[in-house]
Amino acid sequence: MIGAPSQLDLFEPKPELVERDREVCPDSVLAGRKFAFIGGQMRLSGSEFKFAQHGKCGHSISELLPHLSTVADDLCLVHTVHTEEINHAPAQIFLHTGFGRGGRPSLWEDRRIWLWHCRETGPCSRPECHGASFARARP
Repeated sequence: MIGAPSQLDLFEPKPELVERDREVCPDSVLAGRKFAFIGGQMRLSGSEFKFAQHGKCGHSISELLPHLSTVADDLCLVHTVHTEEINHAPAQIFLHTGFGRGGRPSLWEDRRIWLWHCRETGPCSRPECHGASFARARP
């Protein structure tokens, strides 16, 4: 979401980053990268918020989301998404298209269309739907 708090403040506790808060960013992180609108000496910044494990699943959820943490077992959190994009706009484009620059079709739009089709027609055998099946809501 554009404008939302960072996942590092919501679902991704990083104890070492908190421990190293305000240290100068290591050269190994900065080497060969260009950062937009950043000048001077860059420093590490850990989350200032506390995390706890919630539900039987043990999701780590920040104190910023007290109500969401009550339904932790009903959530599916994906922690495996990775990109080398370091600026927000290209990273958001990558999230939706799989490529860091504009001009490509959205993976989400294609998937959403087929999931909607499955919801309306019942269990789906199309590979795009990964066998998704939706119960129809009753009025």
